[in-house]
Amino acid sequence: MVDRKLSVTTFPKSERRMLRQSATAAENGYGVRREVPTAAAQARAQKTTESLGAKNIDMQVK
Repeated sequence: MVDRKLSVTTFPKSERRMLRQSATAAENGYGVRREVPTAAAQARAQKTTESLGAKNIDMQVK
């Protein structure tokens, strides 16, 4: 599943969405790839996924 983002936010609503994506993908045997616009956004998003424990979400710069 690909989720393209224009910006990365760390609001509680965004974190809950990320956890739901991770859980849904894991239940169905998929991985999640989030495409972000910059390397800085990638680093911020990667830090967030690690803190949430969402291990099946991969970040890429597009």
